Amino acid sequence: MFRNQYDHDVSVWSPQGRIHQIEYAMEAVKQGSAAVALKSKDNCVIVALKRAPSELSSYQEKIIPIDTHVGMAITGLTADGFLLGRSMRRECADNKWAYNEPLPISRLLSKISLKMQVPTQRYGRRPFGVGMLVTGFDAQGPHCPSSNAYDCKAFAVGSRSQSARTYLERHLDQFLDSSLDELIQHGLAALKGCLPTETELSGKNCALAVVGKGLNFTVYDEEMVQPYLDSLAAKAIAVEPTEPPPVAPEPMEEDKPAYVTSTQLYNWQFTAEELAAQRLDCNAAARRRLIPPKESQQLEKHDVGSTAANEVNCLSADEELKIVKRYILIMKALFDTFRDPKLPADVFGFAATYFKRFYLSHSVMDFFPREMMLTALYLACKAADFPLGLQHFTSHIPRNRERYSDFIVNSELFLMEALHYDLWIHTPYRPLCGLIVDLIAYRALRRKLNPQEDMQKEQPGSEADLPSEVDLVASLKADGYELIHTWYQTDLCLTVPPSQFALAVFMQLGRLQPQLGIEEFVRNEVCGCNPLREPPKKTHLDTDDEDVDSDEAEDVGKKKTEDENKKSATVHFTPEQRWSQLSDRLEQINAIVAEFEFISDLAQFGDEEARLESCRNPLYDPLSEEYAAAKERANSLLATLD
Repeated sequence: MFRNQYDHDVSVWSPQGRIHQIEYAMEAVKQGSAAVALKSKDNCVIVALKRAPSELSSYQEKIIPIDTHVGMAITGLTADGFLLGRSMRRECADNKWAYNEPLPISRLLSKISLKMQVPTQRYGRRPFGVGMLVTGFDAQGPHCPSSNAYDCKAFAVGSRSQSARTYLERHLDQFLDSSLDELIQHGLAALKGCLPTETELSGKNCALAVVGKGLNFTVYDEEMVQPYLDSLAAKAIAVEPTEPPPVAPEPMEEDKPAYVTSTQLYNWQFTAEELAAQRLDCNAAARRRLIPPKESQQLEKHDVGSTAANEVNCLSADEELKIVKRYILIMKALFDTFRDPKLPADVFGFAATYFKRFYLSHSVMDFFPREMMLTALYLACKAADFPLGLQHFTSHIPRNRERYSDFIVNSELFLMEALHYDLWIHTPYRPLCGLIVDLIAYRALRRKLNPQEDMQKEQPGSEADLPSEVDLVASLKADGYELIHTWYQTDLCLTVPPSQFALAVFMQLGRLQPQLGIEEFVRNEVCGCNPLREPPKKTHLDTDDEDVDSDEAEDVGKKKTEDENKKSATVHFTPEQRWSQLSDRLEQINAIVAEFEFISDLAQFGDEEARLESCRNPLYDPLSEEYAAAKERANSLLATLD
């Protein structure tokens, strides 16, 4: 969130008309623990999540009593919240001493809002990084203001609070006539949606307070909160089996696979012709930067391999691609050196894809692949949620560690910009694991349904000679991962979806171990040509099958709505048609792999790598005089800005 010189203080506006210090304070509120407040016609309820900074500390209090008729929950910077809470207590005490009556909620919120607004307009103090949900009861009834001092029926702030707001919007009509216990149940149910999936709502991490007609502001302790949590859990268990799953639901928009809506599909999926054209354009642009102007004009009149180009010894697009392939193999060798801890396989998939994408729009003659390979691998560790310290990362580089460390730091943001910040990669590793697990389950079910079949397969090379299921999964996973690592030298990561990539590797494992019957499994079980178990119910997608009678088809047709009829207008293929199309696609991938010239020997150097040193653009070479001069000019220009 660093905004250069425009975030030094709150009196500086950015060119976009924003005050970044205020945005930072709002971000602190968004990252704080969630809090929910809601009201009925007689009562108000606050529920908030409590956090423990470490295992050795207790949970932080998130609910602050202000007066007998008002209190608040805070999210964001706790110290700011307690400071404002003390100011609100002082206002309530002054009003009670002067007028002998509780301070109205609207007047209290007006005073505290002005106090919070002043640091956003004057230099010298930062804005308060805290959001407050203030609830109270006065002569006007119950009040539940949001953190913006507006009176609301219900509100939620803090981290993951969107799910709580969604719950509140869906049940808003029920709050007004709810009893106090029902209101508490609604608050806890809304707060439960703000928790991470692995965390449960408990009396320790949940704070609860109520205020209402004839009821002073009261903060419930852990023993008083627990019965409501038990009731909420029992209600959830009781509700689960009451709603049967709908028959043949149409896929909702949010149920689409992540890859279908990903930037990988929309921005980085190409045909072979598009890749070749991009690489030729990139190579031609690099040649124009390297060739003197007179020779550049001569080059435009000739082909890419003309004499003018050869005089400066430039690389062709195919030669650049060979160098990229070799450095992917070098990346794999460096990847294997990480043993403590061992890098996840996804890291290599991320890095190899970054490397491939980068050299679609950049030439190896401009940016040397060794440095970009290291930067891609380091960035992939972060993007794949396996961050490593720079010192630990560079310790695996054989030599020149300090120089490469500086280069990684200086080029990481440049690489991200070149990738258009599309950093998440859908790799084929996870789909392959799913196929392997399904294969093992398929074989176990087949043995269970056909026990006599195993007795007939005792000859050598049959299933009887296969290892145990655990060993088989580990073996197939290791062999499949090695194939994926090798196939990343091809353009499959840029031309086919990761699921097809994984399926092609899976079929290749079947060719290497035919006794597994992988092709039979894909045809019968994955495509559904002859599954071991028929689906329990037929859906409207199956109405054209021969085994569906007319009565069932008529019943299904009656259940379709107009929207469903529009969605079902798309063509649905039979299992045999799906298998035919899939097998054709897999044959195309297999042909690409069979014709591809893989590099497997790191000691094998080509002529193009020797020529790369002579045709490298000196403006991008950190060791060249031109680079040093350009850097000095840039530093002098930056100095004039100060």
